[in-house]
Amino acid sequence: ISAIGADDAGDVWMLSEEGTLVRVRDGETRALSNNDGVVNLARDGAGRLWVTSGGKLAVLQNGRLDLMTNGPEAGLFGSYIQGLCASRDGGLWIVGDMRVRKFNGRTLMEDRGTNPCNATVVVMLENHAGTLVMGTSSDGLFLLSADRAGRHFNRANGFPSDWTRCLAEERENLLWAGAGSVGAVELRRGII
Repeated sequence: ISAIGADDAGDVWMLSEEGTLVRVRDGETRALSNNDGVVNLARDGAGRLWVTSGGKLAVLQNGRLDLMTNGPEAGLFGSYIQGLCASRDGGLWIVGDMRVRKFNGRTLMEDRGTNPCNATVVVMLENHAGTLVMGTSSDGLFLLSADRAGRHFNRANGFPSDWTRCLAEERENLLWAGAGSVGAVELRRGII
């Protein structure tokens, strides 16, 4: 299982590495066709679950997956989705066609510019200060602030792994990263 989330009806859904959603209550499944690649699951402020798999973006609505990257909304996100996470204000951060943008469910609200990552985006999180944290499969961790200033942490500059599997921010605003098979890393201002 790659991710778990609850929809607006309160149903819990699990997302497999292959991009298949399974509803816990009854085992019903939903999947994107040709669902190869990194998968992500995020819940927006309206309670809808969003899924990426194989570069596609879909929203779970009324028990079905509606593909967003082939319809009229495709121009908003790009044709290939590389990353997804919830924003603090109820929207979604979407990395698509090498751009980092915030979407509120209807329109794009912010554009942070070009995706700074040189590898597959595995996990994303917006922290308490509005900085977007992006973990990759082979190029470490990227921090992208609202003013588009970026920081990059990888093995070359002291980060213990170039592979970031998961991210969490705790109540004291400390950021934790699952660094590949190395373990957990705590990031504080000025300290790794």
